Parts: sequence; C-alpha cells; structure tokens
Amino acid sequence: MNANITVEINIDGIVQGCGFRPFLFNLARSLDLKGYILNRGNAGVRLVLQGDTNQIDKFIEKVEIKKPEISYIES
Repeated sequence: MNANITVEINIDGIVQGCGFRPFLFNLARSLDLKGYILNRGNAGVRLVLQGDTNQIDKFIEKVEIKKPEISYIES
C-alpha cells in the first residue's frame, strides 16, 4: 500500500480561458485526489493535491497528455 502525500504544483503557460482548471478538477476527481486549485492570474495555476502517491504520479502524467488543446504548459 502506498502512502498518502500532499504536493503543491505550479503550472505556468497558457492556462487561462481554455477550460484548464475544470480539466484539472475533473482529472483529480477521477483519480480520487483531494485538494484545491488556485488561479495565479497571468502566472498560471497552483494546485495542492493530497492522495496516494501512485495516483498523484498518474495525475502529473495525464496533465500533459490530456490537457485542453488550446492550452500550453511552460513549466
């Protein structure tokens, strides 16, 4: 069994006005992760997620693969 952890993730790039936050919310929910997402204005978004380490790893992998087409992640 994997441990539950809490991580903070900052995502910079073109992530405003393209459905990026709802995408992140739905992805986190589908992986049974808890937490919140904050808009950082033109600086992107900040996520604080809590859950199983494997599920958080899956979340990070899927963000780049399944992100909205119009979005662009710088870092």
